[in-house]
Amino acid sequence: MTLNEIVRLAARHYPEELLLEYWDEEAGSPVLKDAGDSLAYFVVNELHSVYDSSATDLEQLGNAAAAMGKAARELARVRDGLAKAGRKS
Repeated sequence: MTLNEIVRLAARHYPEELLLEYWDEEAGSPVLKDAGDSLAYFVVNELHSVYDSSATDLEQLGNAAAAMGKAARELARVRDGLAKAGRKS
């Protein structure tokens, strides 16, 4: 599975497929631009950073899913910390 295929797959599950706005398919790399969705850039950058062309399709998908899971957990901790601080105010 190519990195482009993984990004296109992920984009199908992201609002309005905005991941593709931050992906250069020809270069196979993220493109930082001001399209208004820094989370989409973050996602394609993470997919790019964990991609291993020598891995099997199953391993690649597992690595991509693990990276998204880790990011989701980290974002949840930030959200929870902010919410907790807001309740104390």
